[in-house]
Amino acid sequence: MNVLMQRIPRIVWLICAALLVAAVFHLPYGYYDFLRIVICGAAALIPVASLTEENQRGMAWTAIFILIVVLF
Repeated sequence: MNVLMQRIPRIVWLICAALLVAAVFHLPYGYYDFLRIVICGAAALIPVASLTEENQRGMAWTAIFILIVVLF
């Protein structure tokens, strides 16, 4: 298992996945605002956890998730 996956609790990944799956249904606009905040927070957590890794793969994930934070 990847070190990054071990540092971030599995519940964070599951909550984000469940919220994104629920987003395909017709929900009030406030839900999508809430979703943007949660996904942005989770996407910001991942680069912080991977900054301690010294390999190229960790740096690539950091760059990808920083782009997601900017997008959301």
